[in-house]
Amino acid sequence: MHGTIYQLGTSPISEDDYVNPDNITEGDTVGIDYADEVAQEERKTQLEELLAELPKGMFTLNHDLSITYNGGFYEWRLSYVRLIKEKAEAITPDKAMEWTGPVHKLQMALCNPLDTDCLFIIDYGTGYSMAERSIEFMRLVERLNPGDSLYAGLIADYHF
Repeated sequence: MHGTIYQLGTSPISEDDYVNPDNITEGDTVGIDYADEVAQEERKTQLEELLAELPKGMFTLNHDLSITYNGGFYEWRLSYVRLIKEKAEAITPDKAMEWTGPVHKLQMALCNPLDTDCLFIIDYGTGYSMAERSIEFMRLVERLNPGDSLYAGLIADYHF
């Protein structure tokens, strides 16, 4: 199966600072067989696909391929808390040890609340390029103000 890795930051990312797809570290619950940078002409399509995975209306894709945050995090966070409670309530003693049972579903809701195969590299300036699930992206969004922009560096297809 395939997904997309997005290197994102709050300031423009020069091509010299793009993460090398061969040096991506796997975060929690992430498995990457291999990753390949997408072609320059595919970047817009990949960013449009990212916005389709995100909460509706929260972001707008700009002509320069930056992404503007429109707001809506507080409402999303309320739905995230409801999701966690729902998954936790499904855990019973009889189902607690099932491999793909309610405990696993709670774990996935915690680390991948957007329920997406997209991975995100947020903290790349340290040379530590860890691909993380959507909770790390949403932690970045929490720090944004409406009108703030995100910028893409590496966009890579990955196989898992």
